[in-house]
Amino acid sequence: MPTIPTSNLPTPKSWEELEIIIQDLSKRVWNLQIVHRNGRLGQKQGGVDIYFNFKGNLIGIQCKNVKTITLAALNKEIKKASDFEPTLSKFVITTSAKRDAKLQKEIRKLSQINLEKNKFEIDIIFWEDIELMLSDHEDLLSKHFPQFITKKHSINEIRKTILNSEPDGWEYNDIKGIYTFKDDVNLKIIHVEREELSKFTEPWLKTFWEGHGFREMFEVYYNNNLVDEKLFVAVDGFRGYIPLPRLAKYKLGDEKIDWSDLKISKEQYIFGKIINHFLPFHGLDFYLKRTKIHIE
Repeated sequence: MPTIPTSNLPTPKSWEELEIIIQDLSKRVWNLQIVHRNGRLGQKQGGVDIYFNFKGNLIGIQCKNVKTITLAALNKEIKKASDFEPTLSKFVITTSAKRDAKLQKEIRKLSQINLEKNKFEIDIIFWEDIELMLSDHEDLLSKHFPQFITKKHSINEIRKTILNSEPDGWEYNDIKGIYTFKDDVNLKIIHVEREELSKFTEPWLKTFWEGHGFREMFEVYYNNNLVDEKLFVAVDGFRGYIPLPRLAKYKLGDEKIDWSDLKISKEQYIFGKIINHFLPFHGLDFYLKRTKIHIE
């Protein structure tokens, strides 16, 4: 039986489908939160469909959803990209065409010439390369090619799904306090109803006008099975929910506690971004900065 990396994934049915796949892969490969799609259909794009900033370098990507591609076509896209503003540091052509050694060689030569002229680096990624990259990210493979994935429902897999999700990937029912994952409606986060408010007091909460917060529990369910739970502190009159932080340095019995050095995990942060995304106020990053809580 072929493994995922050696399977032949069907090529995209449209240019837009390819763009979305490349946008998702770009976020994951370069570890970015924001990757822009350039303009819309009918607008001049300067040879660039997708762009993003990576460590101060502007990267542009052209997506060509074609069965075959020629050197003349590539040169045309490279020329267009030369007019993109601001100037690119790297230009990548991604295509659903099959890998071609001759074209790869020509692109390497063109890239070297460009670099000698202090212009942008050039690279090309064929469909076989895109397949391999997708195989390294099962959640993206499941999103775009669910027929190739056998769903796993272990607690670790569910946590990983949440960790790799974006706030926009969830729907929120304000009346019931339920967050539903769009790609798998069996996965839900439920804000636990409370009969009475549970006041929570620690020195770091003195930055808020009440001087305290309230304990709030959020539970993760898959197929109505409880798989995880997260404790938050509601602050600013319930305008924000901060994941319960821990002291960076603390020993049992230590009388000198440094309340200015508080941490939350990356998992808590992403979970908190989801919860706060649907509140029409400041957002999680604002409250973390205000309380000087940092992410591990």
